[in-house]
Amino acid sequence: MANYYLKNKVLGQPMNTCIIPGECSHIFSIPPRDLPGYPIETEWHCYCMKSNDQDPRSLWTRVGEDTIVFDPQGNGVGIKRTYALTDQEKESDDIFLSGEIEPPREEWFIEEISLPPSVADTDLVFCHVILNKIEKEEKYEEEEEYDDDDDEEE
Repeated sequence: MANYYLKNKVLGQPMNTCIIPGECSHIFSIPPRDLPGYPIETEWHCYCMKSNDQDPRSLWTRVGEDTIVFDPQGNGVGIKRTYALTDQEKESDDIFLSGEIEPPREEWFIEEISLPPSVADTDLVFCHVILNKIEKEEKYEEEEEYDDDDDEEE
C-alpha cells in the first residue's frame, strides 16, 4: 500500500483512489493527540518529509534498524524506519475511586517508508502513525497454597 501511494505521488502518476490525506510536514514535531480523530482513531496515514533524527524539536526517537519493504514478487520497493514517541506516558500515580476505570496506557509509533534512490531521489516519505492502547492488568492476590501431604500421617 505504502509503495503504491508514495511512488505514484512522487512520480506524479494517477491513482485509482486516494485514501491518504495531504502532506503533514510537522508530524514529527506535534503531539500525536493533536492528530485529527484522536481518541477514536488508532491509525493515521500521511505524506511528510523524511525525518531529521537530529532535530531537537522532534518528539520521536528512532528505534530498531532499517527494514527493506518487499512487494509480493520479492522486489525491494522501500525502506522502513520505526520511531517511538520520546515521552511515552509513564505509569500513572493517580488514585482512582471505586468504580472508576483507569485509562489504558498508550504507546505511539511512526513507521516511515521511503522509496529507494533507484526509484526516485526524494525526501518525501509515507508515514503510518500507530496508537497501541495497553489495558491495565488487574492485580489479583495470590492465594496461599499448602501441601495436604504434610498433614497426613502414615
